[in-house]
Amino acid sequence: MPGKTKSTNMKFFVTIFILYFTIYSSKVLSQHEVPDTVKIGSYVTSLYNFDIANNSICADIHLWCLYNDTNYNFEEELEFINCEDFTFSGTSTEDLSDGKWFYTKSLIKIRQKYSTKNYPFDKQKIIISIESSEHTTKDFVFKPDIIGSRLDSSIYKQFDEWEIESIVFSSSESKYETSFGDPSLTSSSYPRFDIIIVLNRIGSWLLLFKLITGILVAFLISSCVFCIKPKNTDPRFGLCVGGLFAAIGNKYIVESIIPSTNELTLLDYLHNITFIAIFVIIIISVISLHIYEKEGIQYKRLSKKIDSISYFTVTASYITIFIYLIFYFK
Repeated sequence: MPGKTKSTNMKFFVTIFILYFTIYSSKVLSQHEVPDTVKIGSYVTSLYNFDIANNSICADIHLWCLYNDTNYNFEEELEFINCEDFTFSGTSTEDLSDGKWFYTKSLIKIRQKYSTKNYPFDKQKIIISIESSEHTTKDFVFKPDIIGSRLDSSIYKQFDEWEIESIVFSSSESKYETSFGDPSLTSSSYPRFDIIIVLNRIGSWLLLFKLITGILVAFLISSCVFCIKPKNTDPRFGLCVGGLFAAIGNKYIVESIIPSTNELTLLDYLHNITFIAIFVIIIISVISLHIYEKEGIQYKRLSKKIDSISYFTVTASYITIFIYLIFYFK
């Protein structure tokens, strides 16, 4: 019958349309699938072996994850990406009513780049980064357990020269500009959890005074030459040379305390202006001696006047630049 055939064809086309729409919708949803959320937290119980010279620090950290997908094996896939060495101990996994709980204690030695440009007014930032080595951000993302994550109260008393200014627990992504050989990708992004600890040095002024005492004494010794007549060449130039060697010796002592760096630090600038000031004093002494040796009382008076003006000018300029550099880097 024609009416029945038409109705059957209509049902067939509707069925095909619904099937096509269902398949297409599932593909679209899979392409825009929201990744899982893994709640991650940490409790830092110890920070020790804080070594600025070797750019390292050690830490004891309790780490845990709350998640739903049973395919995750955090004991195998979690790693510290800025770490020289780490070990997991006391690892356990338990089933909860609303998911799973993973726990481990980690002992780590962190590679950390410290800046000594403002030493001894420096602040140091310690970043401990934990990353999944197997699953990308398409699979899951980390959400910090802000309530449970913290530093143990004993850590605040572990450092004599430092105070803990702030601690931040945050999540981010580690983006790599490579697919690691996967032909379907052009880049990759992995979930990351960061523990950021900012340390502020205490007793900076006392430490600075101990480090610059040598160069201050060296400059004061050198500036005393303006009180000696130019004809007394041995004591006049001997004091300058002695002050110069004292400043150089102080620089070697400071460099044995502070790790070497490619950038000029506050103490480098203070030593350099001391060297320049002593060199200027030597040049003025040569000029004054040259004028003094000329015949005529007016030249001797001119030489004395040069010494008097130079003493106050050089000393005032040196102290002004010295103080300016300290407060600039502070």
